[in-house]
Amino acid sequence: LDLAVRRYTDESDLDDENGRLRVASFRRMERSELGLNFDVVKDTTLDSQLEETGTVFERVDRWRVSANPNWRYSLSERTSMKLGYTYTNVSYDNNDNSNFSDYTSNSGELTLSRILSPRATGSITAFYQQTDSDNDIEATYTGLQAGTEYRFSETLSGSLFAGIWRSEIKATQNTFIPVLDENNNIILVPVSNGTQDDDFGYTFSGTVQKDFLRGNTSLSATRDVSNSISGIPLQV
Repeated sequence: LDLAVRRYTDESDLDDENGRLRVASFRRMERSELGLNFDVVKDTTLDSQLEETGTVFERVDRWRVSANPNWRYSLSERTSMKLGYTYTNVSYDNNDNSNFSDYTSNSGELTLSRILSPRATGSITAFYQQTDSDNDIEATYTGLQAGTEYRFSETLSGSLFAGIWRSEIKATQNTFIPVLDENNNIILVPVSNGTQDDDFGYTFSGTVQKDFLRGNTSLSATRDVSNSISGIPLQV
């Protein structure tokens, strides 16, 4: 549980209360482990959009609820697999100046990991995500990523992962056209025009971490896809 209250002396319209409730549980068995993570976040787009996309268009409150059941199974002493599913619902408290799109996403991933040496672990992950937004945009995102984690010494470690993804975006544009009814009166009839766009790209993440006696420091770089305020996946 994490709560943060911010108050500004001369800018009271910037006051906010952010909170996070996170619950994590697991059950370990002989060769497998079942887990369940639950997360509720109340923040503002100043925090969430800046962190996820690096761009903030308007400052409004955001609610994010997610649930993640997962299962890990040991195939052998050096090889394991993990299957996970994540449900996410995001809603915005829009005002007269904002038009953020609420969305719901369902995603799953399958990871196969193997200990390559006492210092190195390799893994490959296949993932799928389907997002529906309230502005009639449906986005499907699939991909494959592989990489390795390596410990150079007792205090220095790093990881490097790269992969490819494919996105499919379907949008429904609702418009009204004027027609004449049987009494020759002009009426507006709703018409939906569907559009679709396919795209390909790549993902990348690299991290180097140095541990000290009383702390650590790290350097990381990533390239991935995140949901934008319009409900369309954005490469960041």
